[in-house]
Amino acid sequence: MDVGKEMNVDVYVMVHNDITILPYFLRHYETFAQRIFAFEDQSTDGSREMLEAHSKVQILPVEVHGINEAYWTGTLWPRYEELSRGQADYVMCVDCDEFVYNPELVAVLKKEKARGTQLLYCKGFTMIAEELPTTVGQIYEEIRLGLPDFWSFKGCVFDPAIYLRFHAGRHRIKKMQEGVSRRSRSGLRLLHYRYLGEQYFADKVARNLRRQGVALNLEGPAVLKKQNNLPDLTVGDLFGWYKEHKAEAVDVILIKVYDA
Repeated sequence: MDVGKEMNVDVYVMVHNDITILPYFLRHYETFAQRIFAFEDQSTDGSREMLEAHSKVQILPVEVHGINEAYWTGTLWPRYEELSRGQADYVMCVDCDEFVYNPELVAVLKKEKARGTQLLYCKGFTMIAEELPTTVGQIYEEIRLGLPDFWSFKGCVFDPAIYLRFHAGRHRIKKMQEGVSRRSRSGLRLLHYRYLGEQYFADKVARNLRRQGVALNLEGPAVLKKQNNLPDLTVGDLFGWYKEHKAEAVDVILIKVYDA
């Protein structure tokens, strides 16, 4: 469904060698976004070519390569001011494995726009699967199980008219103009498709560490022992946390998350 006439939404995304998840990302966001702005950083797996072939995607230049949060938060994410201010009702700033979701997403955005809401927070879930998705439909039609994730509770949907800057990782907002109308119980969910089997997760962790300039002595699943901030606010081995808690996962698509 193309809803550009009803609600203009611009999406901003970081992309680097995300060919596994990128088709699902594009398939989801193309259903409601008017434009998808991609910060594509030297992908070698076909991600850039896939972005170039999509009619809604505009690739934006990245001059500092690798994971450099200061550059991202200070230079890249703020480009919404130049590109979307006066053009979009809302922008969404996300990673390639983050899906802003609600079964009535456009209706929620229209209602919040009418209310004058300038910043919407998304209830975060870390999604869990033992294998990569295979569906030709939406990823959340196939991979539906998830666990509440504190770090994925993000204010990543906002009116581009406001001034806003993120902390590293976009987990928290660092600076924002006064008087912004916000809604923490927006009804929106952020589905974080981070764990799609042990090997996928291990490869992604290793790739991110290298992009941060970390020299790895461990390869494959051994990198999973790296200490992480966990979804429940503890610190530890994220893969071990998934193994311990995955039986508690619920169908995130079915559950009711707030009244929008």
